[in-house]
Amino acid sequence: MDGGAWMCAICTFRNSVSEDQCIMCQSFRPMESYSNDPTEEQQRKDEAKAMEVDEEVEFSDEGENWDDNDVFEVDDASWELPPGEEVKLEPSRAVEIVEMKQLTHYQIEILRSMQEVLHCSSLEAVATICRYFKWNKAKIIDEYLGNQEESAKIVGLESTSPTKPKIGPKFDCFVCVSTVDMDQVFELGCGHQYCLGCWQNYLLSEMDKGPKAIFTRCLDPKCRKLVPPVVFQQFLPGNRRTKYEEYLLHSFVEGRKDFEWCPGIDCTRAAKVSDFGTVQNVECPCSYLWCFKCRMETHLPCNCNLAEKWDDL
Repeated sequence: MDGGAWMCAICTFRNSVSEDQCIMCQSFRPMESYSNDPTEEQQRKDEAKAMEVDEEVEFSDEGENWDDNDVFEVDDASWELPPGEEVKLEPSRAVEIVEMKQLTHYQIEILRSMQEVLHCSSLEAVATICRYFKWNKAKIIDEYLGNQEESAKIVGLESTSPTKPKIGPKFDCFVCVSTVDMDQVFELGCGHQYCLGCWQNYLLSEMDKGPKAIFTRCLDPKCRKLVPPVVFQQFLPGNRRTKYEEYLLHSFVEGRKDFEWCPGIDCTRAAKVSDFGTVQNVECPCSYLWCFKCRMETHLPCNCNLAEKWDDL
């Protein structure tokens, strides 16, 4: 067929007759639009044109014509609920907006459930394992539980090169080459001792790496013992301590498939969905409306791939 167009039944976009799929929403062209009858094709064009100019169209019901001026009588009783029943309108729980404080509660709930799976008494150790495996439960069970002794060293629960700590009234720090009292010395339990000043400078420099700071290892280059959050909290000043806690939550949200950060400017909320396999619009209190699957501005009825291509134009 030459010329003409067909209207998509999903998004109402008018496509060229040479297209088999709608270029906007990717839905397939209706079978009836493939007719080879020129008379039928012209008839469809005329109908589409009439819809565009919003012409008046008569409708019929069982052979009887009617228009907008007709009055219909409706039995009010047919709209009434049975005695004792009430209309209950509950908000959709498909998408939940989560504040920063609520994320901590969700994180603890998941850690406690993983604690039972790992049979581990230390919640902090469970958190270390979950962060390393990006909160992937299947991966934790397969890789960590498959070889716990070796995995403990890989994730940073155990040192790969432990040593006996030095005992004495004074300590010579290898990093800053200064002599300090033993109460000014710290180590992670792996035996690698350094003065408090060197530890603080080291952790502050690691914070400059951003979210990767939560995977900071021992100051000794041969040791893979992880620096736990309690040590960061001990050495960091107040504002950097808050930032570190945000990094921990960032790891949680980034690792979970059912959570996503709101891409709105300066927004610190996250969205939690019950079915993360489908495209879902998220309306955040910050007034930003976005797609949970690709984190772009909402783009229905288009799919994410088409929206990304459109955004690149």
